[in-house]
Amino acid sequence: MANVSALFEEVATNLAQFLNSHNVESGTGAPISLGMSIDLPLAETSKAGGRVVAQTEAGCRFFMDMDIAQALDAALLRKHLPVRVTSTTNCVISTMVAAQYHFPSTCMALILNHGINAAYYEAAAKIPKIAATELGQSDARVAINTELASFGEQSAVIQPTMWDNRVDRESANTGHHIFEKLVADKYLGEIVRNLITDFADDLLIFSPNTDMSTLSEPYSFYTSYMIIMDDCSDDLHEVGDLLKANFNIESSNVDRQIVRALCHIVAVRAAKLVGGAAAGLIRRATEAMATPAPAVISISGQLTEMNQPYVSCTTATAQKLVAAMGLERAVFNVLGEDGYTVGAALSSYSK
Repeated sequence: MANVSALFEEVATNLAQFLNSHNVESGTGAPISLGMSIDLPLAETSKAGGRVVAQTEAGCRFFMDMDIAQALDAALLRKHLPVRVTSTTNCVISTMVAAQYHFPSTCMALILNHGINAAYYEAAAKIPKIAATELGQSDARVAINTELASFGEQSAVIQPTMWDNRVDRESANTGHHIFEKLVADKYLGEIVRNLITDFADDLLIFSPNTDMSTLSEPYSFYTSYMIIMDDCSDDLHEVGDLLKANFNIESSNVDRQIVRALCHIVAVRAAKLVGGAAAGLIRRATEAMATPAPAVISISGQLTEMNQPYVSCTTATAQKLVAAMGLERAVFNVLGEDGYTVGAALSSYSK
């Protein structure tokens, strides 16, 4: 708990430095509104605050025993800063708010980041939790945070490979966030690394006396390295340069073709899985519309800028499945990496 309090103190210190260096004032004498966006499940206690629901290394869920908005407000008051938290949202909800600012017809948001998540608008009448309330009996639509990372945990719909199972076993939350471990930035490079080292152990790649010690380090093959799958040169020199510079591995042209192919296979599989999930949510969002219309989806996160082929394959897969379901072609917009920060700012001023 002391570490959490220190975190809020650090945030308040940085806010003080920002206000001073940019000469920020409210102009009205009223406190400056601050929107918080957090990349963890959030149990909202009010529009302005909530408690974090997180996963321990043992896989148990726990609630952070404090309202994070109140905790930050307290730190701000201790530093006599004219700032108050007026909204707290999960990153994917913030992304959808930002998307609607740019594209008012947005009905779904997708985050392709270190992790993965999606949100969409569902008809209030279809939500059991609020079915008996005035909202549940209205024609309203409600933003749903799907926690897409956990998709398939309680069913056999996801079929992991032996390499996926290895990544899961060696992760901090074994048995949880199975879908995320197949598709997210945090894990894709590690899947590729496991494939390469197994190929090397079976003498299918590199010379037998190759020093694999550096590549044998977990998470040493970053997902950003997978952009080498775009290397179209005759000798695949980008692949060769990466292997030599980062892992001290000399490679033949055949070795480079295999590494490039493994990167491509892992990326395309991930993109198609995300595209399939997106198509399912597009159908739900379309069914919730009062008047049928093309679904508008906004995508945000690091992978949108780091791996364009991944994003293109995701949207193409979703479009193909949407067409197969007889729905109108969806519209995809890419917000870039900072969509949720814009959404947090906009939420801070919402009523």
